[in-house]
Amino acid sequence: MSPSDSNTPTPPTLQRDADVWIEDGNIVLVAKRSVAFRLYRGLLAYHSTVFRDMFSIGSAGAEDDEKMDDIPVVHLTDPPDAFRLFLLVLISSGFSTPRWSHAKLPRQLSFPMFDAIMRIAHKYEATHVLPLLSCLLGEMADQSRRGPWGDNRVDLSDDDAFAGSRVTLYFSNDDAIDALDLTRHVGAEPSIVAAMLWQCCIQGPIYLRDGITHDADGVVRRLSEEDYVRCVRALPQLLLARRDMVLQTALSSNSLVARRPCGAKSPTCAEAFCDKYARNLPPLNLTSEGSGEVIPYDGELLWHWSRSCMCQGCYGWLLQDLRVAFKTYWCSDLPKIFQLESIST
Repeated sequence: MSPSDSNTPTPPTLQRDADVWIEDGNIVLVAKRSVAFRLYRGLLAYHSTVFRDMFSIGSAGAEDDEKMDDIPVVHLTDPPDAFRLFLLVLISSGFSTPRWSHAKLPRQLSFPMFDAIMRIAHKYEATHVLPLLSCLLGEMADQSRRGPWGDNRVDLSDDDAFAGSRVTLYFSNDDAIDALDLTRHVGAEPSIVAAMLWQCCIQGPIYLRDGITHDADGVVRRLSEEDYVRCVRALPQLLLARRDMVLQTALSSNSLVARRPCGAKSPTCAEAFCDKYARNLPPLNLTSEGSGEVIPYDGELLWHWSRSCMCQGCYGWLLQDLRVAFKTYWCSDLPKIFQLESIST
């Protein structure tokens, strides 16, 4: 064998993906030099501005005009499993509204896989698919506002994009730091970032300091130094800001509970509630199960906690007032507490 022959790299053995191999496709994408996907340039260009630009400048032929079955090949660095799911979303969507309807798309979506798909969609500027995935981040943020995730799941079958597919997104406390990192990576709205910071805070001080070790690979995930400082600085304010908002809402002359007739004279139901609430301020990590205290996350109040200090009518009006107030708290106040005003969306 000549020296030149010995230095010639052995061509990698490519595995043709069984789920994304369209026989009349006109482009082959190779992920991690291992798995090949064949589909249409037009479909990729419709969903992705990166692929559209790539094809428009004539660079669809990869290095040295590599081809497979006389079809141009493009090599990519994305993990094959996540890239396959991303392409299946494009195929099931066609040239219309993105849908999660392909038979090969999973019905149980773990957070790590969702994370990988969304990063790929963001990387390739998949402008039609990103809003669909962003909705899932929004669902996670909503769950975050209700307390620690635990082993949580969100049934997505009611969403139009997932109609009939019975898809469930699974996530847990262990995913909080990765979820925060994902919101940073894709430039999510400050209210979404704040909800993920809040979720990290309510995991406790050891979680904030030490992070979490992933069982699958042993990798330790920690907050960035900047986000760690944000959380530590915000902790004293989180409880006080929520307390002040609840008390101000209950005592406001513009609130529903203040403008509705009540049989109580002095103290009024609102005043009695505020007195009890101020003396029994719930901790940050209180869940809706257990002690029956005020649920601090989305403005809900447990009736068996409130009935000792207010009538049922005032309880209903105050509940409506707090739901409105908490929307402002989550969308506006919390990002300010975490000093996220400067984040561009």
